[in-house]
Amino acid sequence: MGGASWIPGELWQDIEVRLPDLPAFIQGSIEKGIYSPGHADLVLQDRDRTFECLLCHESDIHLVTDDDGLITEATRRWMDKGYGGFRAAANENWEPI
Repeated sequence: MGGASWIPGELWQDIEVRLPDLPAFIQGSIEKGIYSPGHADLVLQDRDRTFECLLCHESDIHLVTDDDGLITEATRRWMDKGYGGFRAAANENWEPI
């Protein structure tokens, strides 16, 4: 990647992005050298902080929420796409989905 065109003070700051603009925001961040999938973390949260989605530097996705419906829907969609995964409730061991 070429040189980064980001300002260090902007790292780990909340940046509000509308949901329809999220794919372009992520792609732009990759192109600018700000975010590198598989090498850096990108944390996504809703405005009310009812869930957190971490695109992890280890090339996996962490979804954390108390909303069982959201977990169920995300699990169904990922499984429909043929993705594997693990699930853990608070203070429990990871179990394959």
